[in-house]
Amino acid sequence: MALALLPLSLVIEAFDNLYDSVLESSSTTFKLLEPLFKYFENQWIKTVEIKRWNAYGIQMRTNNNCEGYHNRLNSRVCKYHPNIWTFIRCIQGEENRFNHLLIQMKGGLAARPQTKTTQAIQKRIDNLYARYENKEVSPDELLEGLSFVVAKNSKSKKNKQLLISM
Repeated sequence: MALALLPLSLVIEAFDNLYDSVLESSSTTFKLLEPLFKYFENQWIKTVEIKRWNAYGIQMRTNNNCEGYHNRLNSRVCKYHPNIWTFIRCIQGEENRFNHLLIQMKGGLAARPQTKTTQAIQKRIDNLYARYENKEVSPDELLEGLSFVVAKNSKSKKNKQLLISM
């Protein structure tokens, strides 16, 4: 998951290093992870340009805004297959909403603030990037640090789900 957070120039080398470390591990681990590595290599390294999925240096690393807009549009249409007139009316309403929002933003409306959790994660990522640029950490250490930042959030969610299901 953290490969997408690495600088573009480090992605392929880090992927190869990860593959080699799994190759050197037990044969059971390698057999389990080899299909994942092959898929990732064929789909995300060879087929899709790395710069299209790389999030290095990007403050907004998710597509939540896009997902939210599509959810809003679907809820406003209220139909799975609207006719053209319903769809046009909906788009006109969205245009009006956008124009009102633009006026509000020009008037000083602030963007929604980031949560404390998001700010803390971003601060950790920025600190790791700064330490890498200052040559305080190696590319492998950068990947490991980014992995901990990303995995920590996922692990805590899984732990909460386990506690709820018990």
